[in-house]
Amino acid sequence: MDDALDILLDMHKNAGNIRSRAEFRADVLKRESELSTALDFGIAIPHAKSAAVLRPSLARLSLKAPIKWGNKDVKTVYLIASPDDKSHLEILSALADSLQNGENNV
Repeated sequence: MDDALDILLDMHKNAGNIRSRAEFRADVLKRESELSTALDFGIAIPHAKSAAVLRPSLARLSLKAPIKWGNKDVKTVYLIASPDDKSHLEILSALADSLQNGENNV
């Protein structure tokens, strides 16, 4: 889980979506400790509302082999970066619609 999260954090940082990788990582791990974001069907959607986020964004990582995320095996991880609740819900809603429509290239 840590390696996958680090890759996703680097994606956000390199794209200019977050100002502090360490601060955003801490916020994501805090949120993850409250309740795992692993879902059925091999997907995890970690997220956090964080002051470290410069702009709402989504990063996706597809894995060759499943990893443990919480108590589930996942092969696809989406990391949502959000400065507030509104943008987080908008991104999550769009992602849910895409996944429900069978689109796995979000």
